[in-house]
Amino acid sequence: MKIIPEINRIWQTDTVTIGIISAPGMTPLFTLELPWKNNLKNISCIPAGIHPVEIVVSSKNKDIGKAYEIIVPGRGDIQIHIANYPRQIRGCIAIGYEADIIGESIGNSEKAIRYFMGYMSRVECDRISIIPTHSW
Repeated sequence: MKIIPEINRIWQTDTVTIGIISAPGMTPLFTLELPWKNNLKNISCIPAGIHPVEIVVSSKNKDIGKAYEIIVPGRGDIQIHIANYPRQIRGCIAIGYEADIIGESIGNSEKAIRYFMGYMSRVECDRISIIPTHSW
């Protein structure tokens, strides 16, 4: 089954963007990104829209050894990986089972990545959709 996971951004401050990633048959997970800063490398979340993805070798997901990389023109090395706080991501997207809006963090990221990678191994996916909360 070919699917396009969607990240719905639901909360943004000057330091963080929190959303929910979902797809058919997948338990929704929270996402953690940096705030929008004009798509600048290492300090901004990526633009809303539909972006190609590919699986790559990665050390960012501990012993899993791979990650999904989101292809964005003018940017590189944007991965979905383990992290709990904005200081642990540099333009990438972290996922977790819990979100703390006040603490600007997500929880159980390693467990969520393992679930996400397992889910993605059972479906066909070559794109991801990112939906903004509003116009930035």
